[in-house]
Amino acid sequence: MDSLALLCNLYGDGPATLRRLRDAGCQECDDIERLQLDELARVLEATREAALRFQSEARDLASRVARTEAEPPAAHGTPLRPDLLDGLDLAACVTLKEFGIESLEDLASVEPLELSRAMETGITRVVRLQFLARRQLESAQNASRPADTFNTIAPRPRASRSRLGERFSPSETAAAVGVPQLEADLGAWRGAQGVRPDEGTSGPFAESP
Repeated sequence: MDSLALLCNLYGDGPATLRRLRDAGCQECDDIERLQLDELARVLEATREAALRFQSEARDLASRVARTEAEPPAAHGTPLRPDLLDGLDLAACVTLKEFGIESLEDLASVEPLELSRAMETGITRVVRLQFLARRQLESAQNASRPADTFNTIAPRPRASRSRLGERFSPSETAAAVGVPQLEADLGAWRGAQGVRPDEGTSGPFAESP
């Protein structure tokens, strides 16, 4: 928002006053000084006294904006500027600067009740601006921190039966476990006992001839 639009919102009818001033050739607050008082009263659709007050407010606002723009930004912190926060317009920036509040850090740390009384504005607005200032400062701090690095240990895969031998050290050899073969074992036992496959086994459960 430019200074002339701000002036019309504060001391005029807003967009309607701004449009009439634009039509009269006024682009900035300084241009209002060049208008004759009667002509300004006609443009404002007001009395000469009201036009004189409007002219005085335009001169004062132009001087305040010029001082704000001419001064260097604060050496430390994030300088305040219009639209930096939701609801922080040019008028608020100028007023805050008059009370020594020039950065987000200043706004976040000031006593809200005292600032509300000094600015003659509601404490709810001051508290909201402080909340937005603190949130933006925290976001900037978090963005400047290096990302935390977590060493994630991947789960160890379960060994399959075919790779059980690989779990031993090079100096050790895994014993191969064969699958029991009942028929082969019985054949070897019969051969050791001298029993032919067609002969029965001896013992209490043997069949009688």
